[in-house]
Amino acid sequence: MAKAKSTERIEPILWQAADKLRGNLDAAEYKHVVLGLIFLKYISDAFEEKHRQLSAEQAKTGGNPEDRDEYLAENIFWVPPEEFLRDVRGLPQKNVAVELLRKLLNNEIKVRSRTFLIQSRSFSQMLEAAIRKYQNRAIEAAAVIEELIQLAKEMRDAESRGKKLGLTDEEVAFYDALGTNESAVQAMGDVNLRFIAQELLKTIRENVTIDWTVKESARAKLRVIVKRILRKHGYPPDLQEKATQIVLQQAELLCSEWAE
Repeated sequence: MAKAKSTERIEPILWQAADKLRGNLDAAEYKHVVLGLIFLKYISDAFEEKHRQLSAEQAKTGGNPEDRDEYLAENIFWVPPEEFLRDVRGLPQKNVAVELLRKLLNNEIKVRSRTFLIQSRSFSQMLEAAIRKYQNRAIEAAAVIEELIQLAKEMRDAESRGKKLGLTDEEVAFYDALGTNESAVQAMGDVNLRFIAQELLKTIRENVTIDWTVKESARAKLRVIVKRILRKHGYPPDLQEKATQIVLQQAELLCSEWAE
């Protein structure tokens, strides 16, 4: 999932899950379920953090993120994301599983929304649609659990898109923003959109100033940079202003993140 410290997000999620259980279970059963959820999420997050570290340092250290011993050597349980999702699926309290998955996914989307404008919007809409069907009793708890687990897998798979495209995460964010215009996708092609995404990121990084959030002139300069690059490449081919505005929103999102 998105890059974020596990300790940044685990506590509020688990407390909220515990609140959801309160009053719905016998006190003795409540204790065991909540402690089980806490332990399960803790060891899963520890695994994911170590997996990211090994993946990032693999070329330099020779560490293998798929080697079980790399984790056991540091007293980290071997709990790949698939196993965590399997265990959540197996919870006997299906309403609790739904609530836990909803909160975990929602928090993950919030993390992604700091970088990925289009991706976070898409995942948010998918999550809202699944939960709405469940709340309207259009589908049973078991069915929505499967939808949420599939969404979690799609979110995890999205992390590898940059590697496949030869782009950084921030370049992928621009690539996705550019790709919202169908005429650009068809007329300009994948290679050109990737090139524009890279040029946008590089040029904006070189020109953004720390005062851009407080000075209108700095924000105007940012907009001029983006518009000039897009016009230079003939984007969008159908001249839709909305396409340009989406790319501008993505640029402002990243600049806000850099300014923090």
